[in-house]
Amino acid sequence: MTEGQTTMTIHERFQRGAAVLTVSASVLSDADVDRLKSVIRSHLNSGVRRLILDFKHVQHLNSLGIGVLLHARRAMQTVRGELRVAGINENGLMILKRTSLQKYFPTFRDVDRALQVEQA
Repeated sequence: MTEGQTTMTIHERFQRGAAVLTVSASVLSDADVDRLKSVIRSHLNSGVRRLILDFKHVQHLNSLGIGVLLHARRAMQTVRGELRVAGINENGLMILKRTSLQKYFPTFRDVDRALQVEQA
């Protein structure tokens, strides 16, 4: 794969008033992050105030992945919206815990759980 190429896919859907972005990638690249940020901005500009990032198909959460989570969190705070993260694997959860970031991201086992739980 050459610089700038991406193997990430994003499946977008709306469910129970939330935009659900299911991200598939072995690991996120710079190009992936730029594209994902663009998709998030597009949803916010269209009025979305509940966003669920489904990382079930992201094999490795790297610093770029953490960066996109922080970006999404800031963007949702700006519009007084809500961000939830679903499907992060055990290694990703461990990284969030070790960096003390887990307290900033409501994480759920899967999208269905993220949609069921009411905001506290």
